[in-house]
Amino acid sequence: MMTTVDGGNVPASSNCISPTELLDPAASHVSRTARVLVFVVLCQGVQMFMSYDGGAVPASLVELQKKAGSHPWSEFELGLLGSMDKIGMVVASVPWGWSLQRFNAKLLMAVSLFLNAGCTLAFGFLREKSWMYLAKFLIGVTQALQGVWSTVWTVTMAPPDRKTMWFGLGAVSAGLGNGIGYAVAGFGTANGLPYAFAFQLASGVLGVCWIALLFFPASWLRIRLPTHEEDARANEVEETRHREDGRSTDDATSETSPASSPATLQDLKNMMNNKVYLWTALAISLTMFEVSAIQFLWNRAFTEILPGLNINFVTLMSLVVSGAGGGVGIAFGPWFIDSRGGFGSPPGVIRTIKVLWYFQLVAALAGGAGVGCLYGKFHTKQHDTGEWGDEWLWMLWISIFVVIAAQNACVAALCGINVEVIPEPSRAFASGTEMTVRNVLGYMCGPLLPALVMSLNSGSEKSWQLALGLGFVLAVNAVGIGLIGACSSSATRFLADQQQVAFGKLRLAFQAQDAVALRRAVDFAKRVDLEVLDDGRAVVGMANQAIGQLCAGQGLSQTLVLTGDQEELHAHASQLEQTVTHQEGRIRRQHLELERLRGLLS
Repeated sequence: MMTTVDGGNVPASSNCISPTELLDPAASHVSRTARVLVFVVLCQGVQMFMSYDGGAVPASLVELQKKAGSHPWSEFELGLLGSMDKIGMVVASVPWGWSLQRFNAKLLMAVSLFLNAGCTLAFGFLREKSWMYLAKFLIGVTQALQGVWSTVWTVTMAPPDRKTMWFGLGAVSAGLGNGIGYAVAGFGTANGLPYAFAFQLASGVLGVCWIALLFFPASWLRIRLPTHEEDARANEVEETRHREDGRSTDDATSETSPASSPATLQDLKNMMNNKVYLWTALAISLTMFEVSAIQFLWNRAFTEILPGLNINFVTLMSLVVSGAGGGVGIAFGPWFIDSRGGFGSPPGVIRTIKVLWYFQLVAALAGGAGVGCLYGKFHTKQHDTGEWGDEWLWMLWISIFVVIAAQNACVAALCGINVEVIPEPSRAFASGTEMTVRNVLGYMCGPLLPALVMSLNSGSEKSWQLALGLGFVLAVNAVGIGLIGACSSSATRFLADQQQVAFGKLRLAFQAQDAVALRRAVDFAKRVDLEVLDDGRAVVGMANQAIGQLCAGQGLSQTLVLTGDQEELHAHASQLEQTVTHQEGRIRRQHLELERLRGLLS
């Protein structure tokens, strides 16, 4: 029986690759239902309640201060407490990435999630500052593994038509968890509950997720797909163990062995040479910088610039602007990018980056409008504007809403591209490195840089200082245009390099006369748009013809072996086109004759 695959007649045999595997490589290893289950429990549920403390801790600060007694917390100590988890993530991200390349992912995840749940529970009961710092630091250390693993796992296992959306949902769960933590801790302490209750709740949910994790097969959590050779070795191991003691293993090749893992220094060198990776890492950091800096300045800036505003109203508008803006961006950005083909191939990366450039342009224009609103507010000298603000305030909030929406529309695709352009064995280490950069340049510099700008104007009025800090944050959005522009140029060069790699894969497959290797080489060639090149179109046509001959049990004696001679390639392609044209003409004549005979019979 023959089936048509991409224009070539290929028999449906064990030597040929199924179209499903080509469209969704993970489908032959883990079912979509299993992947959705892992995504919901570990990438959504765990992410949500690991981000929970980011809202629960700030909402508990008033209660913490009351419980301090004769040893009150200073502002610096409270700030340090809030940042200890980020410090832990910075310290641990790269080591976790290194470990994921060498050790079983399920084992690492189980240990990390158990420790995170325990530290979260302990934090609610601790009173000594040093122990609270340590617990918060360990919470960040264990959160870092979740961030590294979920990013690489999503790139590897997400269905291609849903990849960007899955990345976006990760951001949704993080924001939702932060909001739930703030609400539970804030309303709980306000109504007489101890602040420990919020952390007990989070620990309980994380404990349930940990129990679910124990029942997941290790193969569901792998961060790279095994090759056919590794699958064959795994089957041999499984059969041998089954014969020996009746046991089987589901994780014989779930992770790379230390011997097969690339050297860490070589990984780092490759990442530094990968400009798309570098530019996307910086662009991700820019988004995190904007979000954290705006959150850092919001309450103080608006209550100082417009002293008549009620603090509860300002806090509510912070939740509305940040939450709604982030939600709109996360909902629209991934959907729009997936509707244009996503970023699952080098050509898709280029298309996506062009879309991201327009998103960054919108953010830069909105940031400029926000700076203009601040200038207009101080230019009018109308500081006392009542508890509802004035037109300058509302236009500024709209500008910030657009900034947050545009930046959040980028983040899912940026995270995906950042991992997509890295070779699969190095992705865990690369993701850990990117997370370190994100935490330093994004989350830590978010409060630090505007504070530095304000300190340079320490002799000015407080309202003017805060306006300068907020204006600086909004103006920095313009940097995104340059980052994405540079990323686009690098992605174009990356595509050209991948097209040359595709030529090499086809050449080797021709020489080996291997139908499976040819089919994979053709699939890779199409992923990198090799057919848009004249030479590429000819070579892919030859490869499809060769696949048909090989699967039919014929050799390639009648097929031109790929030599790289462009004249021979064009000549052979021309011959094939003439043959196809002749056959099409013959079929048309036969159809006309058939219609004439039917007319006579009727």
